[in-house]
Amino acid sequence: MFYARHVGELDERRTRALTVATGAVLGVLVSVSSVGAGAIGVTALSLLYPRLPVIQIVAIDIAHAVPLTLAAGAGHWLMGSINWTLLGTLLLGSLPGVALGSHVASRVPDAVLRFALALILLIVGGRLLVSGVDLHASTRHHEQAAEIVDTTKTTTLPSGAYPYR
Repeated sequence: MFYARHVGELDERRTRALTVATGAVLGVLVSVSSVGAGAIGVTALSLLYPRLPVIQIVAIDIAHAVPLTLAAGAGHWLMGSINWTLLGTLLLGSLPGVALGSHVASRVPDAVLRFALALILLIVGGRLLVSGVDLHASTRHHEQAAEIVDTTKTTTLPSGAYPYR
């Protein structure tokens, strides 16, 4: 609400156009980096729709993430880049976590949710700034790929193995 009071709101037509543009950006970000559907999506929706309660913004973002990540996940599945064991292990904790989080979020005041969301985004953003960017990661990735396809070596990968896990 602070943002809406001090900055104002966009007209409906502009908000709708920016929402479509945000969706396009999120689609690209999710498919190439897995970043976007949560943190960036909630932030963008909070700025575009400052009068919506946080629980509704989160719900919209989650509902939006389902078809978005399904499409991105299907693309990665077709490329063979999914570690199914790791995915299953992650889901063992994630699914009960979703149930617990949904239960708690529906009972917490909007101001508390906004503060918690802002704090989480600050921590994640700070972590990204502090950890820096490994500019040599791409080079190492390509060197590893070259080693795997080097025909002078007799490296054999098991059937269905993906070398970049």
